[in-house]
Amino acid sequence: MMRSWTGTPVSEDVRLSLDLSVLGAIDSVQAVLPAMRERGRGTLLFTTGGAAVAPSAARASSAVSYSAEVAYARLLHKELGPEGKRVAHTAIVGALGPGQQHEPAAVAELL
Repeated sequence: MMRSWTGTPVSEDVRLSLDLSVLGAIDSVQAVLPAMRERGRGTLLFTTGGAAVAPSAARASSAVSYSAEVAYARLLHKELGPEGKRVAHTAIVGALGPGQQHEPAAVAELL
């Protein structure tokens, strides 16, 4: 079995990444969509890292799961658009965190 740089089987790395990125997104949408439908409006904004738009071997698990998350967002956009709901995706390319390339407060303000 192929192993990643962490020593974890690659399939397990991808499984964990999918669980966070895709299944977490699905759970979140299921939690907020009923209220959005009741109000008749709302926006779902999906954010991923740069591996969604520029896949690399160094971030293979993220590239796979982020691509799946973007596909899910696109499907939701087509499904919910006619109901007046907005669904969008943005990728944050580069390190996010205090003292990093992107300061959390600045990113939050832009979003």
